Amino acid sequence: MASAAAAASVAALLLVAAAQAITLRPAAAAAATIPSVSSSSNESNLEFKEGPEQYVFEPLLSSSWARDRKFLRQLQEALCRPRPVLVSVAPPNAEDGAKFSPDRVEVVRCAGACGASRKACVATAVATARVPVVLLTPGRNSTAGHVLVQRHEACACACATQPQDCSERQAYIAAECRCGCHPRLHAEERRCNARKHFAWDDETCRCGCQRPAASCQQGHVWVPDLCQCRPFLPPDSESSEKVDYTAKTFP
Repeated sequence: MASAAAAASVAALLLVAAAQAITLRPAAAAAATIPSVSSSSNESNLEFKEGPEQYVFEPLLSSSWARDRKFLRQLQEALCRPRPVLVSVAPPNAEDGAKFSPDRVEVVRCAGACGASRKACVATAVATARVPVVLLTPGRNSTAGHVLVQRHEACACACATQPQDCSERQAYIAAECRCGCHPRLHAEERRCNARKHFAWDDETCRCGCQRPAASCQQGHVWVPDLCQCRPFLPPDSESSEKVDYTAKTFP
């Protein structure tokens, strides 16, 4: 009974740590990769997919994993925190063939798992780090020096999409960590969906033609905003029926 309670307690702490975005300081070394853990259980292996790759899940006995300090430490290592990573660096005058050696340097950056799918591991405190490199320029002597890179001092799990990422036609939905079409556009959305061959685009928050671009007959041009071919009128045409087919609004 005590073992079950301990297991539940540890599991709850791990989930809270990921979900509440606990701020963590840089570790002395890079995070260890979580290896496969052998199981003494008689349960059959469970297979699951993440993207195009397939993995095999090996379950542990529920009565033992909460006391396995190495296992718990490896779980903790996977959470969002500053950790050494390799980042690419290039000189501002790279167009003349100049490059840094090495062209990738190790720097501490925020990375790791967050409890919520819409949240990302982001930096909450940053500093500048000086990393030694050699500047190589064709036809010239190499020059030793430092490249200035951003180092992350502290991390937290936060929404990957922020209010400043929303367009003027969008409103920020904090509870869902995303931008959504502004409520003032609801009437425009209804009118759009009522039009034949048109549908509302929730990404751009604009009405769009759903028909593929047609091959118009000679003298006509495809007008996406009208979702049809219309006669082409040159700018110098004397016709009294001139229409600007590039405009964004039509009767």
